[in-house]
Amino acid sequence: MSPTSAGASRGARHFVLAALCALLLLLGVVPAPAGFAAVPADPVPVADRDSTVDLTLTSVAPSVLRPGSPINVVGQVINNGSETLETPVVRVALSSSSLATRTRVAEWLDGNRTLSTTQVATVTLDEPLAAGRSRQFNVTVAPDDLPDVSSQVTSIPLRFTVTDGSSTARGATRAEERTALPYAAADAQFTNPLEIGWVVPLTLPADPALFSSSGEDRLAAWRRAIGPGSAIDERVSALRGLPVTWLVDPTILEPPIDPDPQLPPAGAAEEGSPDSTPSTPPPSTPTPTPTPTTPAPSTDPSGEPTETGTGTQPGATGPTTTGPAGTGQPTQAATGGAGGTGAAPTPSTTTPAPSPTTTTPEPPTDTSSVDGLVSSLRSRLVARSSQQPVWLLPYGDPDTVALQRAGGSAALEQHLGRAPSTATDSMSDVSVSWPAADLRRREATAISSAWRSSRDTPPVTLLSTRQLQGTQRPETSTVARELSDGTPVLAYDESLSAATTSSGDAGTRTRRFLADSLGSYLEAPSRDRSALVLAPRADQASGAELASLITATADAPWLRSVGADELRTAEGDRPRAQIDDRPAAPPSPQAPSPISGETLQVTEGDRRTLDAVGTVLVDSDDVITGWSAAFDELASTRWRGQRGPHTTTAQGLHEAIEQVPRQVAVRPSSVNFFTDAGQVGVLVVNDLNRPVRDVRLLLNPRRYVVAVEEQPEPLSLGAQSRLTVRVPFRAVAAGRVRIDAVLTTPAGTPLGAPADAPSQLEFNVRPTGTWLYWVMGAVAGPILVVGLYRSLRRGPRPHNELDAPVDAGASSESDDD
Repeated sequence: MSPTSAGASRGARHFVLAALCALLLLLGVVPAPAGFAAVPADPVPVADRDSTVDLTLTSVAPSVLRPGSPINVVGQVINNGSETLETPVVRVALSSSSLATRTRVAEWLDGNRTLSTTQVATVTLDEPLAAGRSRQFNVTVAPDDLPDVSSQVTSIPLRFTVTDGSSTARGATRAEERTALPYAAADAQFTNPLEIGWVVPLTLPADPALFSSSGEDRLAAWRRAIGPGSAIDERVSALRGLPVTWLVDPTILEPPIDPDPQLPPAGAAEEGSPDSTPSTPPPSTPTPTPTPTTPAPSTDPSGEPTETGTGTQPGATGPTTTGPAGTGQPTQAATGGAGGTGAAPTPSTTTPAPSPTTTTPEPPTDTSSVDGLVSSLRSRLVARSSQQPVWLLPYGDPDTVALQRAGGSAALEQHLGRAPSTATDSMSDVSVSWPAADLRRREATAISSAWRSSRDTPPVTLLSTRQLQGTQRPETSTVARELSDGTPVLAYDESLSAATTSSGDAGTRTRRFLADSLGSYLEAPSRDRSALVLAPRADQASGAELASLITATADAPWLRSVGADELRTAEGDRPRAQIDDRPAAPPSPQAPSPISGETLQVTEGDRRTLDAVGTVLVDSDDVITGWSAAFDELASTRWRGQRGPHTTTAQGLHEAIEQVPRQVAVRPSSVNFFTDAGQVGVLVVNDLNRPVRDVRLLLNPRRYVVAVEEQPEPLSLGAQSRLTVRVPFRAVAAGRVRIDAVLTTPAGTPLGAPADAPSQLEFNVRPTGTWLYWVMGAVAGPILVVGLYRSLRRGPRPHNELDAPVDAGASSESDDD
């Protein structure tokens, strides 16, 4: 046999032998190397099956794996089905494949990438898991069971599955959870860490009671929004001392007026007005960060403690305590958090809490009024640390994209023109435009132009990197950008920002953030680069979860947290950016806005009513400003996806402003006018808590039975007062007639009753020219007849000497005297 043919024969035999070994290995006949158990390829993701079991990873420690370190995992198995899991088994598998890019990390975590994994640990719960119950598990992967990693820095894929029994077939897999664990060799160097800036919005919820309710209902709504225990209160407390930038809607510091149709009394400081709040001193020195509190062990919905269980396989740790069944929120376990410090993790997180330090207690919040709530919040923001700058949104956080599309530049300028008060403006010199939806280049230009017209200077615009052409490439190294018209832009990273939402488990979000940021770093490790993390307006993670996320970056050597102001003012030329008119789809659908041309027209009509009322109110600029601010809130971004609450708010404000002019009215009355001419008193009432002036009273008879000799002069009424106006009338004919009593502003806007149903005076007119003579004749006639009759009946009277007249020429006896 020739050497060539012999070599070919040996090659064929080697190929056949290799294929046979691979087949036996897949069939489980040939054992795997020590420490590794052969498992089938990835099962179909649980989401593709109707599974009733959930698997939650409470903590995976350390947050950054180093050579020789074990992996400690704490998790929870939740049986949401109706049948008992007889033998729940949790399996841990690793892959030696490297997740060195953001794309690979996303594909693996989203279940769009299949990798060969090797089972490295299992834990069997010691008892069956009944329906509706949950069980925590602890498992440790020893260093010897970890695969060799060839890369100096990468992320290792991990997969956790739950089976009912020992079978690993696809049908036996009841739940799956994927994660990625950053890995760094002992001698790994991070010379240019990725700079991370954090921006956290402080905006109000879509609660109609904040803007369209009065009295106790309004106060209760503001307590829920900014009072003790509110999301804003918890966020400000939990993030004390951490390098975050507050993105503030000025509404939380300057609430609109209480929409009471009778208006607030004059002389009282309007709630939330700058006059009723403290001035702004310079930011204080950094404040130590508090330690989030640890909740007590919880119970299931029935009130009974949930079951506990321990693993029976090697690698399982001691007893654990579970949280409420079906909630996916396990309580703290005995193993270390994501930081690998050995401290117990906070609920639903895998990162360690900020280290305990002594903090200056905050003063108690005044909850007796909206003014007290606002003053307390302002004081806390004033006393913030120097590493927590404040950026200001336009008042009410207007939905600039929806306004531009529905009302054009006029609507934009109207809502961008309201400047914050001096007290609020002194807290920041940075105005920010944050579009709530993807916008086109021409829309961005229109918004920027309207902003310049209203405020002279362009805003700092926050846009997603997805909306800017080319910003996903490694060459894009800084957050700060500039559009072609000179508008400054800060590009935020949507993928990293997803960790600040409330979606899913906080620990899962933190682990994904670390793996994603490492993938970003590895795409250009030698460049100086930065990224901006922007929390959402709504569905935002809790303050404690945000604090744990930010603190976790301290254990990631490829990251360095910096102030967002530092990224905004970074030295060097701002690279030119261009908005992509056809960007990729957003990570989640963007909610629609209820703002339309029709809603803007209704609001504009209400503004005209407000302006008309303002012409008769005395010294009530605060009323006009406060109501105008309330109408501005109807264009807020907070109403996206909240059409019902938006409609409720708009209707409430419309009905309230319609009632304001009706508080100045004429009281209807009936008048018996039994004269040819005379004055009649007309009662005008002012039920407003503010005085009015220049009120016109017009009296218009509906029939020409009576005439108004002269219309009254303009009226002035004090707050909560009434006035009787004397009006001259002249009777024209007898009869009944209704007289419309119309109150108007100087421009003719009706006050009191609506124009189509005015207040009326009902006159019963009987002029003296007819009835008086008849009455006098009816009385005098019988008297005359009776007198004549009596005279004729008596006849002539006899004469008497005494009755004789004295002669006018005779002298009396006294003449001689």
